[in-house]
Amino acid sequence: MGRVADDALRDMYGMMSPCVLCPRRCGAKRAEGEKGRCGAGPLPAVASFGPHFGEEPELVGSGGSGTVFFYGCNLGCAFCQNYDISSRVPVPGTEPGRLAALMLHLEAAGCVNVNLV
Repeated sequence: MGRVADDALRDMYGMMSPCVLCPRRCGAKRAEGEKGRCGAGPLPAVASFGPHFGEEPELVGSGGSGTVFFYGCNLGCAFCQNYDISSRVPVPGTEPGRLAALMLHLEAAGCVNVNLV
C-alpha cells in the first residue's frame, strides 16, 4: 500500500479502539477483543454477499448492485428486516483480505457497485 492508504488504515484502526466508528460512539476497545454495541469485535463478520437487483435501475445496472451483508448492528430496530443476521455476530470475523476478495468477486461478476449493509 501507499503512504496515504497506510495512513487511512491506521486512522480507521485508531477509531476502532476505543470505538467511534458509528454515531453510537460506544467506546468499546475492539482491538483488545471487546465487543461494541453492534456486537462486532476487531473484524467485520460477513453474513452474505451477492448481486442485488431490488433497487432503482440506475443503481443496479445490468449486473446488479454488489451487496455485502454484515452480522451485527447497533440500531436495534423493532421491525428489522435483517434481524436474523443483524442481531448476532459470529466469531471469528472476516479478514480484510477475504473481504477485499469478496468485493472483487462482485466486480468480476458484473456488479456496478458495492453496497455495505
